Amino acid sequence: MHLIDLQGSHFSDARGCRADCTRYENVKADTLEIGGRQAVVERGRASGGFEWMQRRRVILVVLPLADGRTALMTGSTGDEAGYQELLAVAHTIEVARSP
Repeated sequence: MHLIDLQGSHFSDARGCRADCTRYENVKADTLEIGGRQAVVERGRASGGFEWMQRRRVILVVLPLADGRTALMTGSTGDEAGYQELLAVAHTIEVARSP
């Protein structure tokens, strides 16, 4: 799941809002290595939702795991510098190796 995928999915669609109706704009994607794995990092502005957000800066880190599952990290920040802080937190994630 990616920020861009959320728009037009089960959260909202052309027929109107069905759940929290969050909209995303200015979405930028990049990659990041976490625990030797390639993760997708997306950031953008979110509006709407249950919290009635207005252009809140949000970040989503999608990390594929060896067993086919996916780990997600989400966060929000009040300013551009906060993105770097959230990425620093993402870098501390350790991916456990299979026992």
